[in-house]
Order: sequence, then C-alpha cells, then structure tokens
Amino acid sequence: MSLLSNIDQVAFSTAYEIDKIYTVKYNGSFSVSASSFPGSLSNVASTTEINPYGVDVHAIMQFSTDNTNWLDAGNREFTAGATLTPKSAATCYTTSSTLVIIGSNFTAGSLTFYYRAVLISDD
Repeated sequence: MSLLSNIDQVAFSTAYEIDKIYTVKYNGSFSVSASSFPGSLSNVASTTEINPYGVDVHAIMQFSTDNTNWLDAGNREFTAGATLTPKSAATCYTTSSTLVIIGSNFTAGSLTFYYRAVLISDD
C-alpha cells in the first residue's frame, strides 16, 4: 500500500472534523467620474455586493479599466509615458453584510472599473 493510499484512507475514514472552505464569486463593473486634478488627486466611487456569510470574511479581488488587463486589489495602474502618472487604483473590504469595492480615478475622463472578487470563509 502506498503512502498516498494511506493518507486517502485516513482522510476519508477519520472521525475528526475536516475543514471546509466556502467561496462566493462576484463579477461586475461601476463608473468613477473624472478627477478634478488629474494625475495628482483622484475621484473615488464604490459599489457593494452582498456578503452571504453574515460575518467579516477574507476577500480577494482584481480590477481592470479595460476588462482585459487585471491588477490585484491594492495596486495602482499608471498611464503610459515618461512621467508615469497614476491612472487608477482599487481595493476592497468586507463587513458582516457587504463586500465594498472602491475605485480611484486619477484621469481627466470617466473610467469604468471592472472587478472580479472572491469571498472566502471556513464557516
């Protein structure tokens, strides 16, 4: 009997509680108006999704302003060119009832923020 078979036997026949991980996935978009001071100050907007767990859970999110190139939440997107002025940034957090997604627009024009997020819970 191989070690893998022994591990399988223990995993499926043990009386110990086995941890379960639950996930909920979200995809969507929202608009953020133009910045009054492009390149230096941003305009901010947010959207929310329902958190079905009823407790604060871990969230993982990516965002895009073109629905093609994705960045992890917390990162900043820069405009092309020699000065590398900021273009956008996004982050998220959870409460016991919602997933809040926040987008920052540093440009002179309105931006659509696309997001994909996963809520992770072990309850």
